[in-house]
Amino acid sequence: MTKTNGKGKTASIFEEWQYESMAKEYGLNARQELFCMYYLRYQNASKAYRLAYGCSARVANVNGSRLLKKPKIQGFYRWYRNVVCIGAGLNVEKAEQNIIFLDSIFATNPYHWNKPYQPF
Repeated sequence: MTKTNGKGKTASIFEEWQYESMAKEYGLNARQELFCMYYLRYQNASKAYRLAYGCSARVANVNGSRLLKKPKIQGFYRWYRNVVCIGAGLNVEKAEQNIIFLDSIFATNPYHWNKPYQPF
């Protein structure tokens, strides 16, 4: 059984259930999950924390690295990274290199620490 998201792509209900159960299994709240997603995208704990929690740069610098050291965050991040890479048919190490490379080339939304985050 499948359902369609807003962009016309289909996602299996089993995959959604598996994701939700893994987040619960690791004991993460919604903001911690969001932190993991942003960390996968930007590879920067301070930036990921600031985007997920909407706090100042000073707080993000301290708490981003602190949150990243927690075993439940590390475990869920590894699981999530593997799911994203396998789903895209990529090798994990190669995918991380590509994400960093593409971010450096297509920096369409530069991030300024002294300003609040503004989406596109």
